[in-house]
Amino acid sequence: MRAVAPFAESLSRRSGFALGRRVSGLGVAPVAAAMLMALAGQGQSAHAQVTYRTVALQNTSAPGTGASFGGFNAAVINNAGNTAFNASLVVGPGSGATFSNNVGLWSEGFGGSLSLVARSGTTPAPGAGSATFTTFGTGNTPVLNDNGQVAFFSNLAGMAVTSGVNSAGIWSQDSLGGLGLVIRAGSAAPGTTGFFNGFSAPRFNNAGQVAFVGTLATGPGSGANVNNDSGIWRQTSVAFGTLALVAREGSPAVGVPGLNYSPLSATNSPTLNNSGQTAFSTALSAPGARANYSEGGGSLAVLGVNGVAAPGTSETFVFPSSPIINNSGRSAFFSTLSSGTGIWTASNGSTPAVTLVARNGDPVISAGAGVNLGTIDGASLRFNGADRVAFTSALSGSGTAAGNNFAVLAQGSSGLSVIARAGSAAPGTGAGVLFGTSFTSLSFNNVGQVAFIANLVGSGIGPGSGNSSGLWATDLSGGLQLVARTGDLFDVNSSTSITDNRTISLITYTASSGGQDGQGRGLNDAGQLVFNLTFTDGTSGVFVATIPTPGALGLLGVASLAALRRRRR
Repeated sequence: MRAVAPFAESLSRRSGFALGRRVSGLGVAPVAAAMLMALAGQGQSAHAQVTYRTVALQNTSAPGTGASFGGFNAAVINNAGNTAFNASLVVGPGSGATFSNNVGLWSEGFGGSLSLVARSGTTPAPGAGSATFTTFGTGNTPVLNDNGQVAFFSNLAGMAVTSGVNSAGIWSQDSLGGLGLVIRAGSAAPGTTGFFNGFSAPRFNNAGQVAFVGTLATGPGSGANVNNDSGIWRQTSVAFGTLALVAREGSPAVGVPGLNYSPLSATNSPTLNNSGQTAFSTALSAPGARANYSEGGGSLAVLGVNGVAAPGTSETFVFPSSPIINNSGRSAFFSTLSSGTGIWTASNGSTPAVTLVARNGDPVISAGAGVNLGTIDGASLRFNGADRVAFTSALSGSGTAAGNNFAVLAQGSSGLSVIARAGSAAPGTGAGVLFGTSFTSLSFNNVGQVAFIANLVGSGIGPGSGNSSGLWATDLSGGLQLVARTGDLFDVNSSTSITDNRTISLITYTASSGGQDGQGRGLNDAGQLVFNLTFTDGTSGVFVATIPTPGALGLLGVASLAALRRRRR
């Protein structure tokens, strides 16, 4: 289904039933020979079995609109393999699309086929009278849960809509796919005497509940001022509009006597598990004061506070941040220390037990003797349902240098392992091509698979080469598989009889945690990734890749060779 160049990669990146097609000037015989070599024991390539599905393509029909897709924001995926994304429409004569109705949200969550959920300018916004959706938030992706429901933020336009007063809201689908209002600016804010005037992008769980950071309108009689006009709310049931206040700016900070919560913003957006419990980080009212919190034990409890002893070290927390909660109520978080960085996990008790997982200076055995963790990138922290973490970090110690001192690491049954390291061979790319020092968009699913985007250096790569980045994922054995690389040809047509190869110029992908924290995912527990590609001809699309389980190559190879024989007749 997917054609790539050069040929060595074309074999490894296409599904078996399409191997008989001519790619990069090579016919059936070389493909069959390559497959026979693999089957003869040249080393199993699980990557050879990566399969692909085209979800949506620019300039093709956008369901429910009569117009064509123009461009796409980053897509998300659930455990059923359904996807969702925001996209624009092509504006032009006869399309029915104008600049006032040319953005929308599509999902495969109900029925498995792509359908329109909401569109600017045309879709009445439930709970908002005659107002219509306008934009779905710059950079905001919808959240798609495992039941196929989506939740999203949108701005509004229309009669009786006043910018900054009642011009935004959060909506979600019910169990039948019906769209309903969760909360709108201008509505009363539960737990306060004030009214909402803004929201962060929502978190959304499998129970159909949302959580978000909200801001309050200030002014005479509002009960809100610049010292208490933000907070965190979550739904307490699946009923629309049932919200409870978790924490409010200016209120006493749990577990830190004498201090209050400081302003909350989108950077403080909580994580949310399937039990409706949240975890979040916030500044406190004293200079430099900060704390992490979790509801994993049933009520809000502090996980770490700056100036308090950091378990497993002789130091204190300096800047605790990024707490992530899973369905068991356990959490993981990052913090700087007075002389370094670290990652901790916390139990789900009313007084959480906090345990050090990793800190700079710890030996990285899988990287070689004398190699240690350097500065950990706290923003990269991921935490899954198996209570394990993944992250990126600098490396230090024996043999480390500027070209090999950064890595992707993940926690397994035997501890931390290096998944990919700068300066090491990048699988699926050819001789002499190495990982560079940039690893981004890290994802980590509940069965321990990791996906990320990395830059490349080495043979054939230089200024203007257009082939210096790629997307990789691990299979269940931990083997890295190349999913897509800039500069490669990619067949956007799902038909096995029609080839439409385009050259990849950009890869984008939704980074995520383990799928139990209410955030949108790019990688699900079935080893499926949803990603966006932009091509050198200016077009773009949304695609799903499936990383199969190791050991299936033999069966796939037999089927592929049979297909080759059939196609040669």
